[in-house]
Amino acid sequence: MKSNQGVVWLLSTTMLAVVSAPALAQSDGAAAGAQGGAQGGAQGEIRDVIVVTARGREENLQDTPVSVATISESTIERAGVRRATDFLGLVPNVTISDAQDSGNVAINIRGVGQIRNGETPVAISVDGVLLSSPLQFSQEFFDIQQIEVLRGPQGALYGRNAIAGAINITTKRPTNEFSGNFNAAYGNGDFVSAAGAVSGALIEDKLLFRAGVSHRQSNGYIENETLGENVDFYDDTTARLRLDYQLTDSFSLDFRAFYSTRQGGAAYFARPLLQASGIPFVDEPAAVDVANTIIAPRSNNLGFDDRELVDFSLKADWDTSIGTISSITAYSDVRHTVAFDGFDYADNTQCVLFGFSIVSDGLADCDNPSLFSLTGADINDPANRDFEAAFNTTFQENDIVNWSQEIRLTSRSDQRLRYIVGAYFLGRDRELVTGTNEDLGFGVIPELDFDPATANQTRSYFAEQNDDFAYALFGQLNFDLTDTLEISFSGRYDSDKREQTDPRPDAFRVDGFGIPVTDPRTREATFDKFQPKATIRWQPADNATLYFTYAQGFRSGGFNAPGTEIAPFTGAAISDSVYRQEESTNYEVGAKTEWFDGVLTLNGAIFFGDVKDLQVFNFNGAVNAQVVNNVDEVDVFGGEVEWVARPSDNFTFYGGIGYTDSEIKRFDFNEATMAAVGNQVPFTTKFTVNAGAEHILPLTNDYEIITRLDWERRGRTYFHEGGTFVGVPVRDPINFLSGRVALANVNGWSLAVWGKNLLDEEYYEEVIVPDFNYQGRPRTYGVELSVNF
Repeated sequence: MKSNQGVVWLLSTTMLAVVSAPALAQSDGAAAGAQGGAQGGAQGEIRDVIVVTARGREENLQDTPVSVATISESTIERAGVRRATDFLGLVPNVTISDAQDSGNVAINIRGVGQIRNGETPVAISVDGVLLSSPLQFSQEFFDIQQIEVLRGPQGALYGRNAIAGAINITTKRPTNEFSGNFNAAYGNGDFVSAAGAVSGALIEDKLLFRAGVSHRQSNGYIENETLGENVDFYDDTTARLRLDYQLTDSFSLDFRAFYSTRQGGAAYFARPLLQASGIPFVDEPAAVDVANTIIAPRSNNLGFDDRELVDFSLKADWDTSIGTISSITAYSDVRHTVAFDGFDYADNTQCVLFGFSIVSDGLADCDNPSLFSLTGADINDPANRDFEAAFNTTFQENDIVNWSQEIRLTSRSDQRLRYIVGAYFLGRDRELVTGTNEDLGFGVIPELDFDPATANQTRSYFAEQNDDFAYALFGQLNFDLTDTLEISFSGRYDSDKREQTDPRPDAFRVDGFGIPVTDPRTREATFDKFQPKATIRWQPADNATLYFTYAQGFRSGGFNAPGTEIAPFTGAAISDSVYRQEESTNYEVGAKTEWFDGVLTLNGAIFFGDVKDLQVFNFNGAVNAQVVNNVDEVDVFGGEVEWVARPSDNFTFYGGIGYTDSEIKRFDFNEATMAAVGNQVPFTTKFTVNAGAEHILPLTNDYEIITRLDWERRGRTYFHEGGTFVGVPVRDPINFLSGRVALANVNGWSLAVWGKNLLDEEYYEEVIVPDFNYQGRPRTYGVELSVNF
């Protein structure tokens, strides 16, 4: 830990300064600020109290003993927040990767990250309804009231997927008066968007509605050099409906419906190592910086994906003498297909032979897709054919149907002893198919096809059918020992029973060697955990909140696809059939303060803990095996400091610094993984920094110019745990600068020009070992018209 002494000193010194804030006086008129760039502030909102629901009830942000960043309605509009990638960059110690396809994102909070085909480490809820699939998070955000990002284990209240944190998204509520909004934008990459919502009363004071629709499309920004086409195109249409029905003074219903369809580019990876090597994977790897040598995609087929989301929920609230009884029933259907080229085109003499781990090195011309035989035997005889991996396509179909039911009792907030108790049930059916088909020049066809006479014959595939049932019992008690001292205890017991069936016929039920799988077709496992949490909150002055938290977290285990446990060619184990549940223990000390009569808000936290059986994603390209492994022990240490300064009603400055050190202490899967001890866990960014400013320039009584500038710096990012022939790909620090200038009218309309990644930073959004690299988007810019009525 010697290398971290400087960081420890910096965080400790900053926290000491924060904790000393109670010595400063504060007037009654000053109110809570917000954390970091997430809450940039705005004219008319500087003195408003920011209300969050991080602990299951409405509380002042500055009184809440949780490290939570809040993105308000004004910040959402003035920062141009439209997707998760827009707002998570404003939060220290939080990163997000937007790669692989247009319908998927991966979140990392404090060193704990999302894994493909597994559980997200973050509990994500929209209007109190938990999303059950990470695919649901990659949606267009419009007509949003507020977003809260909670860091650290939140499982005691939010559930098994909250080992790293939670994200609460609140949409705008229906109104009794007719109102609405509309915005339209155009930008480079032929980007076009339009979104609008209307609200009003169907039965005055009784039945209110809010309905909205959004459409966004772009031809993309990243060009495939072989095809001369952009690879990151997308077309998204999203609709949302909400009905609030106040049946009586004490009983209400809240119905929500959501639909989204999205088509876009997918799997546009580039292969810098393959391009630089004369004969890749045979000779020693070329001296190339895998994570920082930026090259364009070169596959000879354009990848695409198709995603459809359907969500329904019904919430009932009944106010009683003992508290509010709430019932939340939810249903969702997620259908996602992604199809792409199975190999980087790169060089027309480099075609890796499927099943041999060698390279043609001129034996075949990749410009003319064909089958051939190394032995010179008759290639018209299928028994003599050797299938070239350069001439395969890949697709994955992922269909998920979920239903959930939650019942909870929440006491009144204006009493000394406050409580929340409840139960949660989740049923899920999930079908996943990953297929490898031949590519004879007819493009990518995402279908299983076993007819050798066709141009799309399936060479191999993995499939699984999952039937899961989970339930949880939870509770929280908050008690005011004095007017300034509160203790709270919460706990949650989660049980997750999983059943997986291999539906493949015997002829295709094989491992990476083509050897028949002899394990049972159906396997079962149950993962469970009690997650306690305890918090002490002390408010020594009106302008300061200090807290200490102990919490445990839990992420359910699961199954890898049958037949993916062994690497072809080497026979080495690459995964376990069952990956273990992930558990964490976390300690956090934090402070939330206001200085100089509310002009400066300064908040900070230090955290440390350990993670057992951390789940990490690995990919074996030879057989398209996507697997999850467990890192036995990880130590996590870090902290964040965030500030908002308001020197005047027209100026706001904000920023934050985050540091996370997540060191692998034990990884005993095999000899190679043991070499990873001492490394960072995958997708960890040690330092994250954000800063920005917002200025409001009044022109007349009716017009003003609002200027906003945001800067984000992501430090060195580690993309793999290590133990491979390429070591650990580490991306150099990258900087993003975004800006927006708007002419606003008091009657509710504004016209803005905006730009993102103004420095035109070139970088890889994601690197999957050995070198399946996804390029990040370049500079984007445009104009936007917004109207509120």
